[in-house]
Amino acid sequence: MPDILTKSTTSALTHYRLAIGWTQKKLAEKSGVNLRTIENWECGRTDIRKASADKLQRVARALKCSIEDLIKEGE
Repeated sequence: MPDILTKSTTSALTHYRLAIGWTQKKLAEKSGVNLRTIENWECGRTDIRKASADKLQRVARALKCSIEDLIKEGE
C-alpha cells in the first residue's frame, strides 16, 4: 500500500478493500451494496457504524472480514 495511505488516513473499509486489490466498483458488484454507499462510507460522508446489518454483512462477507473489523475506529 502506498505510504500516503496509512491507517490513520483511511477507513477500515478502505484498508480491507485495498488489501485484496479491489476498486470500489468491484466491491459494490461483489457485495451487492450500491457504489455510492461505499464511496460515502470510505470518505466519511456517511457513518458506516449506522449502516444496516444486512449491508455490513454483505460487505464483510465479500471482503472476508468481520463486521467489527469494518466499523472499528482508526488505530
